Amino acid sequence: MFDTGGSASVAGYNRAMFEEGVLTGSPAAGQTQDTRYYSSAERISAPDISFSDVYSAPVQITGGLELILSKHATVFANAGYTRAEGKSGGGVQIIDTLLRDVTIQDYDVNTGLPIGGPIGPVTTFIPNEAVATFNYEFSELERYDLEAGGRYYFNPIMQTQLQRPLTPFIAASGGASYYNATRVNENQRQRFLGRVFENTQTNPNGDYYDVNFGTRVQIYDAQWVPFGAVKAGLEWQMTAKTALAFEAGVKYEAARDFSDGTQGDDIISIPLTIRGSYNF
Repeated sequence: MFDTGGSASVAGYNRAMFEEGVLTGSPAAGQTQDTRYYSSAERISAPDISFSDVYSAPVQITGGLELILSKHATVFANAGYTRAEGKSGGGVQIIDTLLRDVTIQDYDVNTGLPIGGPIGPVTTFIPNEAVATFNYEFSELERYDLEAGGRYYFNPIMQTQLQRPLTPFIAASGGASYYNATRVNENQRQRFLGRVFENTQTNPNGDYYDVNFGTRVQIYDAQWVPFGAVKAGLEWQMTAKTALAFEAGVKYEAARDFSDGTQGDDIISIPLTIRGSYNF
């Protein structure tokens, strides 16, 4: 999982950088009005992003060798390559109370000097408003897999109903996957605060401007990750040299280390595989 709320930009969001203000009037006109727009913290809406949700459907190419040891036992070795395009996701929101301070100062129009002290500030507020948003665009995924293991084949089933053998089997394997570095472009947009109070917004969801567009953050360094799997399936001997197998099981993959030194989550998945083979 990618902790969007823990990113440096979100955790270090500086409200003072995005204050707005406007000064109207003049001493010659007899009065000035100083208006300040700003916000105070309420909460951060930051759902975690699952890495399974930020990649398109992967393209995977795998090849391997299987050595027959006996009538029931084989050993195998596989190598594979997987690639998936990164997608955009996130939707972190900084939720604040919007504030407007208005301070009025009267002046003597003849001398331009202040008359008394400033009046105010008079403060008005609007709670529970989004003031900034963060979205994330992930880099592509590339993975290289190396795997070795063994299969045990039971006696064929349904021999009277099928012309070709249908053989159940179980398998166990282990190996390692090499992942490329994972990076994310972090895009921050900031709301025009004054437009909220002055009713000059053009978008009903708020008017925003770009602050950071494409700030790159590295999540994972390139690294090897060990894995292991246990599977069961059926193999259909289509011809004397070709076979088609359907298998499913449980795969465990160790956690990847984040670039900041912390560790992610272990991954447990249930892969479903259709495997073709040719016997030389």
